[in-house]
Amino acid sequence: MPPFGFGRKEEPHYTTDITDKEDLEEIKEISDMLNPNEEVLVVARQSRLKPGGSAFTPNIVFGTERRIIIKDPTMLGLRENVVDIPYYMISSVRIDKSIFSSNIIFRAAGVISPGRRGKLDKIMEGYENNSGLGEGQDGIITAIPKNKAEDLLEVIRNGIDRNREVYGYPQAASLQ
Repeated sequence: MPPFGFGRKEEPHYTTDITDKEDLEEIKEISDMLNPNEEVLVVARQSRLKPGGSAFTPNIVFGTERRIIIKDPTMLGLRENVVDIPYYMISSVRIDKSIFSSNIIFRAAGVISPGRRGKLDKIMEGYENNSGLGEGQDGIITAIPKNKAEDLLEVIRNGIDRNREVYGYPQAASLQ
């Protein structure tokens, strides 16, 4: 064995049941952000072609048992912003299904503030003052394939419920 650990293959410190090779590569890219033994439950890519998607730099959303992580590439993938939102900060979530894809809309008070708008502008575009959503509190993840959006919605709801059980938070009013 080489000295000082050189040449040693480092074991991942996360867990997942995901088998898709592309999803596993994406998980490896954010593995340094994951907590020890944090399980990645779903990986959802924003569509490149469908309305609301991004042709060159689609967002990638990771749903873990503790939080959602949104990877937002910019400058044709040369830079990226990564935002993570723990489930205890999310009070409600819903899905907005369209013909081609779906949007996940969530309410997370204090997460989306004027100081953080720069990183979340692309994610939030067009939803700030529409359909009764409150300014500065609602986020949207656009153009997610329908099956992945439903999986992501379920992971987020389970995470919110788990936090309510563990910490005894009161039930929040959900978005209608």
